[in-house]
Amino acid sequence: MESNIYESICNCNQRKRFQKALRRAQVITSRYGLTSTRMDDTLTRFARLLDSYTAPATFPITAVALQRNGVTVRRLAQQGIEFAIMGILILTIPA
Repeated sequence: MESNIYESICNCNQRKRFQKALRRAQVITSRYGLTSTRMDDTLTRFARLLDSYTAPATFPITAVALQRNGVTVRRLAQQGIEFAIMGILILTIPA
């Protein structure tokens, strides 16, 4: 009997984690899209805005993001944006 209760609790917890992950994926997709195009456009507009105020900027970036988006990073660097490589990955440890 206790085993069934434990399994029910575990199954419920797994469903909640899945639902939470699915909601998070929906939020990320709505903000940034499924490709890098929306973020590229946003960063380009931001770089132009900074340039109009002659304000320098340093963007933090992980080594993985740098490797995946090298073309965009080079283009932004040519526009005067500096990049600070923060490590291979950023890990968030849940509370």
